Amino acid sequence: MNGLDRFLLFVALPTVVIASLLEAIVLSRRRAYDWRATSVSLFDLAARVFTQIALPFSIATPLIVWAARNPVTTISLDHWSAVLALFVGQEFCYYWFHRAAHRMRWFWCNHAVHHSPNELNLSAAYRIGVLSRATGSSLFYIPLVWLGFPPRVVFEVLSLNLLYQFWIHATWIPKLGWLEWVLNTPSAYTTPRTSSTSMRTTAAC
Repeated sequence: MNGLDRFLLFVALPTVVIASLLEAIVLSRRRAYDWRATSVSLFDLAARVFTQIALPFSIATPLIVWAARNPVTTISLDHWSAVLALFVGQEFCYYWFHRAAHRMRWFWCNHAVHHSPNELNLSAAYRIGVLSRATGSSLFYIPLVWLGFPPRVVFEVLSLNLLYQFWIHATWIPKLGWLEWVLNTPSAYTTPRTSSTSMRTTAAC
């Protein structure tokens, strides 16, 4: 376990949970709040962390190993252009994973868990599904490994991407001006078509 892994497990994870519980307390004082849904999200998070620690491999592991041993080239991340290329490449690969997760039943059967809450809030952000690795979601990032990016760095950037997405599930954050044109923001994510019960009808398994 390297420094980033420890940060994600012992700093980011507790922070995410505490932030979601603080949001829940504030929202519950303003209106009816579904504590059972938050409990389900917490259970999903705990089960996913346990599963990933107990079974740290994906069904895509053999292909990842092959790509790492047979790269087109070797890309050193000692220049900003390489870091930018990895960031853009990871965003591109994540787009196609997310698209497949909504269009292909194999991936949707795990991703559907994320769309099961009746409303968007911070706890819904970490309801991702326990069997992500079992479905082979890491297949979509193999091109980056094959191009020469270190596998560990590729998936660390993915973890940071998922961590960033945590706050965009909050419906109470207002529009952020010019940042709306640059970043994925809560107002861009929490549109009427993706909130409330419509979250559960995006695709069918």
